[in-house]
Amino acid sequence: MAIKYIKCFNTGSLSDGASKEITWSPTEDVTIHKILLRERSSTTLDNTQVYIKVAEEVYTRDFAPASILTGHVNQVPELDIKAPAKSVVYIKITNNEGAAINVDVVLICT
Repeated sequence: MAIKYIKCFNTGSLSDGASKEITWSPTEDVTIHKILLRERSSTTLDNTQVYIKVAEEVYTRDFAPASILTGHVNQVPELDIKAPAKSVVYIKITNNEGAAINVDVVLICT
């Protein structure tokens, strides 16, 4: 499987209890093979929640712990989410860590 590209977003400083919503519309049909979450100061994301929706399909019911999308690239689950051109990819990160976090959201697209 060849990677088409890697798309990255950053939440900026996200205070405890705050959320950041990220939206993106691919310009071509892609498959989001994996989503990785990286906290810039290496804080764990054990109490951070993530919500993922692509087009009308919700992939987290009602949310998932962000920690399942952390670790090395070979450790996170393969998602293989179809994201047609011009569809809306929506990701919401909610910080419940007790301190501010700064998260990179990495989409590996094939």
